[in-house]
Amino acid sequence: MFTNRASVILSFAVAVLFLGACGSEPETASNAATPQVKRAEQEAQKANDNAEELAALVKLPYEPVEAAWRETPDGMIAVVRFSSENAARITSSAAKLKEPVAAAIEVEEWFPTELTAKRDLSSDTTLSGKVYSAEDILQPPYTSGRLVHLDETDYFVLDLKKN
Repeated sequence: MFTNRASVILSFAVAVLFLGACGSEPETASNAATPQVKRAEQEAQKANDNAEELAALVKLPYEPVEAAWRETPDGMIAVVRFSSENAARITSSAAKLKEPVAAAIEVEEWFPTELTAKRDLSSDTTLSGKVYSAEDILQPPYTSGRLVHLDETDYFVLDLKKN
């Protein structure tokens, strides 16, 4: 009888170990979903490059040469390039509203290639620029923000907030 009892216990122990090993299978199945999660995160990190959609959200004074933007929970960040002539006009007009001040902008991975390359060539992760009033480009739901002209470029960073 002891042998039968030992056999039953041994069989039970083997079954528990086998079921325990099978219990890790759902973890493997959940790991299979990881690429989908990562893909969704990458999509969320991409910028919208539709200048017409951006123009519907803010008052762009001129047609941009290039635009990339992302909405954030509290507003929007956009990087917009204008022609050299229009960039000069924008800074001239914005300077009349408020004296510009120096600023540093953290370059994000979704910024245009020219700006990420410029960042990569320096030892800093920021680019310098001048902050101007964003008053002329604001429209609801954006009620405050800043317009930063990046030095030695025709790029502007719009950092706009919702109230």
